[in-house]
Amino acid sequence: MGGHRTRIDDYFDGWQVESAAIECAIADLMALVRTTAEATDNDEYDVRLGIKWTGERSLAILTRDSMGLVDDEVSTPLHHYTPVETTVNAVEPALDFFWHIHDFAQDAVNQGGISNVRMIQPPSHDEAV
Repeated sequence: MGGHRTRIDDYFDGWQVESAAIECAIADLMALVRTTAEATDNDEYDVRLGIKWTGERSLAILTRDSMGLVDDEVSTPLHHYTPVETTVNAVEPALDFFWHIHDFAQDAVNQGGISNVRMIQPPSHDEAV
């Protein structure tokens, strides 16, 4: 996940990962879990996310500020990333599944000092039909 393009001619280092990249990886993984559940009639899955990085420096999970600029001041340098685990019912109602994905992503980025997810924003349970 590290090493993404920051500008047209610049890239993050291998130890720098944007929280949005982690969220997107989780969303992709959970979409695969949901699709697999529909195809196989298996409904419960144990999911685990770990992060490995390159370089001598500690892992930095970065976010963006309200202006869209990279904000590295809130990141907590991580010498070790503890894998995040969850058990998910992949055939639960869509809104519940969406919130499960949100909570899993939040657990994943919280280790790096990021308190909010940016990409995975389910509607509130009150807004659901």
